[in-house]
Amino acid sequence: MRIETGTVASFDYAVPFDDTELSAEELDDSRRMQFFAFRQLRFDYRLPNYVSQADHDRAEANGDNTKSYGAQDILETASAWPASSWTAVTTAEPRAPITVEQAAMGFDWDTTGVSPGAWVLAAYTWEPENNLWSYRLGVVRIVEAGNPDAAGPAAFFDASPDAPAAQVGESYTMAACIDAAPGSTYSASYGILEGLDEPTWVPFVDDADAPSGDLMLALTAPSEAGGKSIKVRIDVTDPSGQSYVAYSPYPVLVLGGGTTSADGAEDSTGEAGADSNDDGGRCRVGGKPLTGGGVLFLVLLAGLRRRAGRITADNRREPS
Repeated sequence: MRIETGTVASFDYAVPFDDTELSAEELDDSRRMQFFAFRQLRFDYRLPNYVSQADHDRAEANGDNTKSYGAQDILETASAWPASSWTAVTTAEPRAPITVEQAAMGFDWDTTGVSPGAWVLAAYTWEPENNLWSYRLGVVRIVEAGNPDAAGPAAFFDASPDAPAAQVGESYTMAACIDAAPGSTYSASYGILEGLDEPTWVPFVDDADAPSGDLMLALTAPSEAGGKSIKVRIDVTDPSGQSYVAYSPYPVLVLGGGTTSADGAEDSTGEAGADSNDDGGRCRVGGKPLTGGGVLFLVLLAGLRRRAGRITADNRREPS
């Protein structure tokens, strides 16, 4: 989705049922939601458990378990998340109740003053100590009027791959989308997941011409990943040197054993889709195009606690 800075964009989200019945030990504003936007996500999509020191302190005073959460587990004080890397879309006072009626209203994002570039939306559920982040997979590309390429490139992966697992030595295809200025290039890498640390990234596409639209990545699963899980990343760089990194949302399990090429790469790297246009393409990923133009948003369904089930967020209407 591409919008001009200063636009008020509207979004839908949904919850399966009301979740407002608090237990006796909960804070009176527990089980409420707030929306945020982030410039860049981690490879594992992890975010701090608390938004503010004030929230952390209130939870501590309430008797919730906060001993394992320090400054790096609070968004406002985490060194990995400087103030320029995120912004609150909706307010903390009050956060929105988790009800079907509230969700039907959607939420608005006034992008006045927001830096141009690619942003990812996420919903924060405040329920200490079981706070939760739910992502809206896809990119909001905020651009300056008359100069969209100055915002830098954007990319994202399909949230629902056709196959949940890859077979060693066989081609595994992942659908993605790129919105970038003409002359941009992209690289793709895979990483074998070991514990919680970021993996070593092994390139399998290097400095290929970036389409503005659909991209199909073909990877031959390497033998050294057999019995393990991998993630894939795309690095897009435009002619001015601006770049953006997108990570596959789910780990891919690699089954079997065997031998592959040293880099696990296939010759096929994908081409722009038929729906590419001057507005960044109407990407078709998983066969589900976004109506109204722009870049398709992909939705990751995330558990909203043991009670409320799942929450999704999706585009409601194109801003005028």
